[in-house]
Amino acid sequence: FPKVEVPGMNSEEIAMALLNGGVLCSPGSAFGDAGEGHLRFAYTIGREDISRGMDRVEKVLANLRSD
Repeated sequence: FPKVEVPGMNSEEIAMALLNGGVLCSPGSAFGDAGEGHLRFAYTIGREDISRGMDRVEKVLANLRSD
């Protein structure tokens, strides 16, 4: 569960932004109050797909943080 912070956004909003960017993850809040501020990713795909996904995560988060 990596900790992901974007000012003014909760983990559900961040997860939805990532979904819009082509990455599926679960908001940490789905696993209880202590999960807020974290995201859960499944790594059950190939390494190349994981690498592409992480590139997308980086791009989406950079865009969210620059707004």
